[in-house]
Amino acid sequence: MNIRLLSHKDIDPVKWDDSISRFYNGCVYAYSWYLDRTCNTWMALVDDDYETLLPLPVTEFKGENLILQPGLVRYLGLFTNKLLTKELLITHLRFLNENFPFVSITLSKYNRLSSAPEPYVLSKTQFHCLDLMPNYTKISSRYSRKALENIQSAHNQKIIILGGLQPRELMAFIAQKTSRPSEKLDEKSQRRFRSLISHALFHNFGEIYGAYDIYNNLCAAVFFLGSHQKVYVPFFVQSAELLSEPALYLIFDHFIKKNSEKNVVLNFEIPTLPKNKTNLFADFGAKETALITLNKNKLTFWKRWMK
Repeated sequence: MNIRLLSHKDIDPVKWDDSISRFYNGCVYAYSWYLDRTCNTWMALVDDDYETLLPLPVTEFKGENLILQPGLVRYLGLFTNKLLTKELLITHLRFLNENFPFVSITLSKYNRLSSAPEPYVLSKTQFHCLDLMPNYTKISSRYSRKALENIQSAHNQKIIILGGLQPRELMAFIAQKTSRPSEKLDEKSQRRFRSLISHALFHNFGEIYGAYDIYNNLCAAVFFLGSHQKVYVPFFVQSAELLSEPALYLIFDHFIKKNSEKNVVLNFEIPTLPKNKTNLFADFGAKETALITLNKNKLTFWKRWMK
């Protein structure tokens, strides 16, 4: 196998996205359009025919290229239609080690390692997944008492859920001083995020659901992304109102009800959330799953200190 390290300008986005769409272990985070809108820049390890791909989100620091995963990219790793063996993965990680002094990247569940090859250090990142194949009655029977109480509270307060929220509406809601997003976005990140959701909605990769009170005020919104029989929740936002918590629960319940009995897994993947918010996902019966994060820091001492 001839592994090449390609800079962003040398990557063919058409070939890349065609491969990601065909791969059994492809995911929305690996598409070129997603990486373009979330990374400062990105490179990749690519074989000759785009049949094995390892996207690399790059941040430049003091003349060094660092592999540092952006917040809205939950995991990456090696993508292929070949048998993804431990040996194949380690071959790529060694190539990575030879070219980058700093690496911090979370790998998808298909990238399996029981221990980290030198000089990497392995840690684990927790996410939640909910299988939507069962019918709604069976799924909702596993809801926690807290989830059921919040859903009932939202109904009592006549909260309604609507899909089709537009990017400008979501961004205006995020910009409110009292809004509480699942992840803080600075001005640059907000521009990227707006471009991301606009592209996802236009190309039918995603949808935004909003919860409205009886006065037609938006009190919560969730951005859903879909590809490869998976639906991802990379971002949500609430108002400061007390009813925003029941409204958020009602959005997730609405989505689950609408998409139950489909061959889809709902992935709750916001690792920066405080514990009380990650419990929200468990309240719907989602199972906790661990993904591997690989870290390596071979920066010189003074660069480590400045970082």
